[in-house]
Amino acid sequence: MKSWKTGLAGILAIMPIILHAVFPNVITSEVATTITSLFVGLGLIAAKDSNVTGGTKSFDSSDRPPTPPNKP
Repeated sequence: MKSWKTGLAGILAIMPIILHAVFPNVITSEVATTITSLFVGLGLIAAKDSNVTGGTKSFDSSDRPPTPPNKP
């Protein structure tokens, strides 16, 4: 697991659904869905692309596709 933040958010996002399956009278479907959505959102905020600036790959302008010529 490369990012502990996204891994933790993923595990926490699964837990409410499991708890709802085990204790349906305690945790309603709506509550489980709301908590899961919250953790998924936090995981996406914490997520980082591995090939962007600040990651393991430095920015190189040669990675860009060529710019098409202007047509008159």
